[in-house]
Parts: sequence; C-alpha cells; structure tokens
Amino acid sequence: RSAELGSQEGIYRLALNYSLAEEYEKALEYFLKLKSPNLGTKIAIGDTYRSLGNSKLSFKWLLEAGEEGSADAYLKLGTYNYEDKQYIDAEKYWTIASSKGLAEASHNLGVLFAQLGKSQESEKYYKLGAERGYLKSIVMYAFLLSDKRDYVAARTWFQKGVDMGDDTSMLQLGALYSAIFDDSAKACELWRAAAKLKNQKAADNVQKFCQG
Repeated sequence: RSAELGSQEGIYRLALNYSLAEEYEKALEYFLKLKSPNLGTKIAIGDTYRSLGNSKLSFKWLLEAGEEGSADAYLKLGTYNYEDKQYIDAEKYWTIASSKGLAEASHNLGVLFAQLGKSQESEKYYKLGAERGYLKSIVMYAFLLSDKRDYVAARTWFQKGVDMGDDTSMLQLGALYSAIFDDSAKACELWRAAAKLKNQKAADNVQKFCQG
C-alpha cells in the first residue's frame, strides 16, 4: 500500500521482497520505479536483469555502480563474466575490485590464474587474499607453501585457518605436525578437533594414529 502511495521505502522493500521470492519481473518493475537508486539498488537491478537473462542491461547497471565507487559491483561484473567464460573481462573487473581492497576478488583472481596455468600470478593473488583474511585464500596459500616445502610458513598459514575454525586447515596442519615436525600429540589434537566438525579424513586419522 505504501508503494502505491509513492513511498520510496515501500517501493524498495516491495522490490526486494519480490526478488527474494524470485519473482524477478515484478522485482524489476518496482526497482525501476525508484527515483534515485543508490549503489546497492543499482547492483540489485543489475542482478535482477541477470536473473532475467539480460546480461547487456545487467552489465550496464553494474558498471554504472562500479564507476560511482562500488567495489562490489566490479566483483559481480567479474563473476558474471567468469560464468560466461569471458576470462579477460573477468580478470579486468576482479583486478579493479581487488585494487579496491576486496579479498574475495583477490581470491577469485588466484583461482582464475591457476585455471589458466599462470602459477606465479595465482600465488600472488592467493597470498593477497590470505593477507586480507579470506579463508579460502588462506587455505590455498598454505597448500602452495606446503607444496614448495616451505613447511614453517605453511604451518603459520594453516594455523590462521585453524584459528578461524576451518576443519581442512586442522586436517592439514595435523599432517604437517605428524610428518614434518614430529609432534604426534599436536597432530592428534588437531585431527580430533577436525573430526568433531565432521571431517571424515581427520576422523580416519584419529582411528589410525591416535589410539589411547
């Protein structure tokens, strides 16, 4: 009723509810009635056009939001281009988002460069994402360090993942303590913690190596 009376707040909330209900045509109808959409709304409009299969208008709204200062809009542009296998554009927009401080964009660049076989660039962005506290990057960077046999650094980064409650980090750090640092007690402590988080490999390791 408030939307019918011209309330901008009512129009926005109605559009948002239609979007959450996946009634995208109705959502778009009301989003476009807003007189001065803010950056978040412009992103929502871009997402709605994407859901309706109109990438051209989706990118138009997202790019407008990005040019007005939204790093999240550039992140979305990168993601949508990646989904469309437009990797050059995905790299371009994720690079912008990463330069604006978005850890997820940094991680996504790490994934993209790994997929393209560019290992140095991939490691650079995994490290950047890890330094910005992005868990997936922390785990991947720790794996890369372990593969390079830099076990001390790998231990440091896996520990950061452990501190964030990540069961994969617990599993892998336990393996380092068991195989590299000769500390079976610490390894079993980590594996037991991961097993409590339903990590089956950790539970198997507890069964095999942590009796008593």
